[in-house]
Amino acid sequence: MLSVVIPTLNEENYLPSLLEDLMNQTYNNFEIIVSDCKSVDNTVKIAKKFDCRTVICEKKGPGPARNRGASVAKGKYLLFLDADSRVPEEQFLERLMQKAEKKFVRLATLGFSPIEDNKLDKTISKYIVKSLKIFGTFEPFSPGFCTFVSKHIHDKIGGYDEELFLSEDHEYVKRASKMTKFFVIDDICVLFSSRRLIAEGRFNLYLKYFYVTLYRFLNGEIRKKICDYDFGNY
Repeated sequence: MLSVVIPTLNEENYLPSLLEDLMNQTYNNFEIIVSDCKSVDNTVKIAKKFDCRTVICEKKGPGPARNRGASVAKGKYLLFLDADSRVPEEQFLERLMQKAEKKFVRLATLGFSPIEDNKLDKTISKYIVKSLKIFGTFEPFSPGFCTFVSKHIHDKIGGYDEELFLSEDHEYVKRASKMTKFFVIDDICVLFSSRRLIAEGRFNLYLKYFYVTLYRFLNGEIRKKICDYDFGNY
C-alpha cells in the first residue's frame, strides 16, 4: 500500500486539482493524507470532501507537516507531494509502484516540470533533473514536492529534521540515502507550480536558491533564518 502525504497551509485554490488527479489514477491501493498546518481557508473542508485522511499539524512548516502525515500512514511506502503539484498522467502511481517493486526502489525523486508554459522554467527544470542523475550517487537531492521513500526508512531515520529553516527535504534524502540506493526516476513526471517564481521574480528566486546551496556547502544545514522564505504564503 502507498500513502500519499500532502502538507498544506491555506491551499484551497490548488489542492482540488491535485486531489482530482489522484482520484483518476488507475492504481487504487493507496490512501491520501492531508496534513494541515491550521489553515484558515477551506483547505480542510476540501480534503474531507475528497474523503482524504486529514490530520492537524500543530507546528508550522513542511517538515513537521510531512512528519505528522507520515505518523498516521498505513502504507509500506510514502509519497510526499505538495498541494500545488499535479500528476495528470492516470498511470502515474501504477508506474511508480511497478518500479518500486521490480527495481527494489526504496528512495527516489521523480522527473519534474512546471505546470505553466514557460520555456525558461522548463529548460532549467530539465537540467536540474539531469544534474540529479549525475550527482545523485554522492550528493543525493530531492525537492520536497516529489519524494518517494519506504515507511521503514522514514521511521528509521526519524523523519524530517523539524529544526531546519530551509532545505529540510535535501537533508532528509541525504540521511535516507545512507540506508538504501537513491534513484532518480525521470520517466515519471510531477508538475509543479511556478507561483513562487512568479511572485518573487525568477532572477531573485534563482539567486536565492544559489545562495542557499552555497550556504549549505560552506556552513552545513540551515538552522536559522538566512533569507525570507515562507511556507504557505503563495
